[in-house]
Parts: sequence; C-alpha cells; structure tokens
Amino acid sequence: MEVSTAGLRKPVGELYPSRQFAEMCAEAGASFALSSDAHLPEQVGFGYDRAVRFLEELGIDEVCVFEQRQRSRAPLGARVR
Repeated sequence: MEVSTAGLRKPVGELYPSRQFAEMCAEAGASFALSSDAHLPEQVGFGYDRAVRFLEELGIDEVCVFEQRQRSRAPLGARVR
C-alpha cells in the first residue's frame, strides 16, 4: 500500500489514501511504502513528516523500500540512502 503526500500539494490537502481505507489495509496486514509523487526536485520527500505520523497512528512501524527493484523493509522514519 502506498501512502502518498501528493494530495498535500493539491486542493484536496490530504494524504492518499484516506484514513479509513488505510486503516482497513493495516488491519488486513498490508505492507506500506511512502511516496511524494515528486515532479520537481524540491517536491521529493514533501510532507513525509505528516505521512510518518499518519502511519504511526495506524500502528505501522516499518515501511517497504526499493533499491534496484528489490524490496526490503526499513524502520518507519529511518533515513535510507
């Protein structure tokens, strides 16, 4: 499940997906990843502090990260290269 901060830059002003849907996914045991859907360098990581809090509120403590198309997990909020 991707949590995207793109909606924070748009008129909707909120994270994607909705809290209710994210809660259902968390309860079902889904893995989560973070995205800013950046189209400009200054948008990379935009709003991640809010996304991290959102996931913490859902009880999520790790996220999926990808390097060379390989998935691994990292603690939520950890700095990844």
